[in-house]
Amino acid sequence: MRAMGGSPAGRRLIDAERAFSDLNRLTDFLLQTEPVVALETVDLIAEAVQVLENHPLIGRPAEPGLRELVISRGR
Repeated sequence: MRAMGGSPAGRRLIDAERAFSDLNRLTDFLLQTEPVVALETVDLIAEAVQVLENHPLIGRPAEPGLRELVISRGR
């Protein structure tokens, strides 16, 4: 997921199809191996996406005109 640059009013979140595919794969894997961790991870990612939507400039510069937010579980 990336925040697209531009004027503050013109910024928007881009939902990359690949990001959702990766999230689905990760969730499926974790549900089979560690169900509690799966739910915690999905919640963490959903919270980070909300933060990025509200504050797109907190992400780091990626491609020209795009920013991204790296999510870590701190492990």
